[in-house]
Amino acid sequence: MGLIISTVAAIAFWYLPPSLSRMYYGVTGYAWLIKLMALDLAVNAYSNYAYVALQASMRFGRWGLVQALWALVRYGVGLAFLFAGFGSAGLIAGWVAGDAVSAAFSTYWSLDFIIGNKAKAPLLPAISFAVPLAIGYYTATVLQNLDKLFVLKYIGLAEMGSYSVIMISSAMLQTAVYNSLSNAIYPAFVKFEESSALSGDAVAAAIRYVTVLTVPPFFLVAALGRPLIRLLLGPAFVHDWEAFAVLMVGHAAMNYDLPITQALQARKATKTLGTQAIVSAAVIAALSPPLIARWLATGAAVAYVLGRLTGFLGVAAPKARSLGLLKIDLREYAKTISAAIITFAVTLTAEVVTGFGLALLPLYIALGGVAMVASLRVLRVLRADDYIALIEATPVSLRGLVARTWSLLGLPMPDPQRAQ
Repeated sequence: MGLIISTVAAIAFWYLPPSLSRMYYGVTGYAWLIKLMALDLAVNAYSNYAYVALQASMRFGRWGLVQALWALVRYGVGLAFLFAGFGSAGLIAGWVAGDAVSAAFSTYWSLDFIIGNKAKAPLLPAISFAVPLAIGYYTATVLQNLDKLFVLKYIGLAEMGSYSVIMISSAMLQTAVYNSLSNAIYPAFVKFEESSALSGDAVAAAIRYVTVLTVPPFFLVAALGRPLIRLLLGPAFVHDWEAFAVLMVGHAAMNYDLPITQALQARKATKTLGTQAIVSAAVIAALSPPLIARWLATGAAVAYVLGRLTGFLGVAAPKARSLGLLKIDLREYAKTISAAIITFAVTLTAEVVTGFGLALLPLYIALGGVAMVASLRVLRVLRADDYIALIEATPVSLRGLVARTWSLLGLPMPDPQRAQ
């Protein structure tokens, strides 16, 4: 199925670019760029299909390695071509390379699952698990590539290159965090589900740890957007720092859905996840033209964030609630968000007062870090039982360092009598 979809997409979109280029820009000069997008569409469609097979095989170690290789090749090749002067074409080449590596390793490590002895088992459960995700991701890929065309139409090739770098820069941290946390959460949820122990309490605990670990740091990076964009792109594109900030705050909000989507996948609710992908991409495609026309790159970022949030809140969250997997401690979440907002406000205020000096970036980072730790302490976001959980999850050789760091930051320590 994935091969059929990929082949049809490649043939269709290979011949459409001249017409699309003439329709959008009045000339056919951008056809080569649209062909690169078409190639990425085809490779990405098959990559998602092969990746679903690897997920279904539940080989979590190899699954994590594929994610790491995908990110390394995608961003490494893209940035290398970008700095070599290839502009947007170089970034898209990075997308193609990353998806190709993911497709190759996912196929190789799941061949026995697809065509080996395991193929003698009933195929209906595997099909019902994989097909909704494949269809959802394929449709989302089509819509999101159309979104890139609107970005190119409204803000031009140079601004598209700037926006692509901003997307990559904001996604690098998000991808690293998402992959590392999902590789820890999903296997645990699968084991809970197999023993009928996956519950709202388990999901709520995962939500709390994910938000505490990601939301305040992401808000800090968002506040550092202007000097970071100036460092990456130079003063000519520093006006796009608002788009970077919107994306980072959006990623912080979207990290909230990680435990819930992992729980739904463990529960094999892949129809819901496929629908979520389609709804998110459709909202992005619908909002992009008016928002990009109004706010340029920032409008594209807003459309992306609103699309992702709409897909989660409108599709995944109601399904999780109906399955008893949505349980949120709003008080704890409010404290985490408050700490993040304080961190953002303190850092941004310091930047405004000092004129967003690039040379002062280390000072902004240090000040934001102090504000983040202080707000976490004052609001009591972290508790003594968090220390116990962290120590239990830390390798023995690193526990001393973790304990000293925790104590140095003045975070709550457990009662020694209780520890005994």
